[in-house]
Amino acid sequence: MKRIFKWLVIFFTMFLAIVLLLSFNNHFMKKIYPLKYRSVVEKYSKEYGVRESLIFAVIKAESDFNEFAKSNAGAVGLMQITKETFNWLKQKKGEKDCEDLYNIEINIKFGVYFLSFLISKYKDEQVALCAYNAGIGNVDSWLKNKNYSEDTKTLIKIPFKETEEYVKKIIKTEKIYLKLYFKE
Repeated sequence: MKRIFKWLVIFFTMFLAIVLLLSFNNHFMKKIYPLKYRSVVEKYSKEYGVRESLIFAVIKAESDFNEFAKSNAGAVGLMQITKETFNWLKQKKGEKDCEDLYNIEINIKFGVYFLSFLISKYKDEQVALCAYNAGIGNVDSWLKNKNYSEDTKTLIKIPFKETEEYVKKIIKTEKIYLKLYFKE
């Protein structure tokens, strides 16, 4: 009887340790992959039909949730939008009174609108992510090049290493967001 009790105590202790480790890991992962600005992300996710998990993955990859982020190329804010892209998107939407790309709401609104536009244009999310990172002109030329696209719709090879890594990072990060927050 003592032996059974001893094994039960060992089993229970191990079980408890595993549960605590998993809980700690989940808590730790949620600190690294937060849902900052969720109400704004949710709003524009619904408005433009882009998954919240994808939006969070893009924000994580682009700025790591730093609303004041600025790249060497001049892209700013959470979703790293350049002034030129912003002006083009404003014209496309017919909006004139938006100016501050560091404003969280404006940045997410136009970043998600841009993602939605690219997904609609290319009909392939990975190609759309390439365009978000490398630009529409680059992606359009890649799709016309037989070395990079066999069907002019999808890419078999991404010629920019940075863009290739970017797409991989977004896919990996979205999987983490899906697992942490968006389980069915």
